[in-house]
Amino acid sequence: MAATSLAGILKDKHVILTGSDSPLGQAIGREFSAHGAKCCGIGRDSKGAHVTIKDYTDLQGTQKAVQEALQKLGGKVDILVNCAGGLEKNMIGYDTMSKVLESNVVSAQMCSEELYPELKKSEAGGIINVACAVGSLIPMPGDLMNYGVAKAGVMELTKGHALQFAPHVRVNAVCPGLFEGDEIMTVLAGGNKNKEKEMMERAAKAMPLGRLGKPEGIAAAILYLAHQSYGTGQCLVLDSGASLTNWLNHPTLGLGKELFTAGEKKLKV
Repeated sequence: MAATSLAGILKDKHVILTGSDSPLGQAIGREFSAHGAKCCGIGRDSKGAHVTIKDYTDLQGTQKAVQEALQKLGGKVDILVNCAGGLEKNMIGYDTMSKVLESNVVSAQMCSEELYPELKKSEAGGIINVACAVGSLIPMPGDLMNYGVAKAGVMELTKGHALQFAPHVRVNAVCPGLFEGDEIMTVLAGGNKNKEKEMMERAAKAMPLGRLGKPEGIAAAILYLAHQSYGTGQCLVLDSGASLTNWLNHPTLGLGKELFTAGEKKLKV
């Protein structure tokens, strides 16, 4: 059987990408553009975005940014990728929980529902949400608890919108595990690059495949979800097999004890 070429599979497709200034967002933008898509990125850093936004928890600001991106694409959109999401340094407490949920879940919901009328007009309308295997599929204590709750919410949002938007728009999600440049480890390491590298190496060794993901590999999976036409309401997990094991609590390599201890300290009055 002859191999099917992927060249140009998104030719002339109009794509809005939130979180385009993040390492993963940049990889998605490159992947989509390389396959013919016309992308408009929304991000906090103007160097990695066509439309800038200060805070995804500012829902009116997010709505305005989405409409501006739509205008830059000539009023047409075929694909929305919700890659934006917040990870705060101090995630324990109700106030922080609310902010994390707004940044990850509510912003994705609002962007999707804001663009649904235009996506519905496309013959290839699709939404891809970026959730996370670390936290949503693997329970996370301490510092990452709120983040895990939020990303689990993104998975549920994906399924709900898949039903709500059918049969006109497909809605799927990708659930990456830890990958190179992942902000989770940056936050946990407190900006200490040596500690971040050591934690990444330990985490990789505890996983079945023994390695972390790369933004480019995750972007390729998102490209597939954008191109395929039959699946909806699905959450594709790419995590080096981490969700198959109790890798967080590996006796010598896991990070679970460190995370839980950090959470305990912050809960003390």
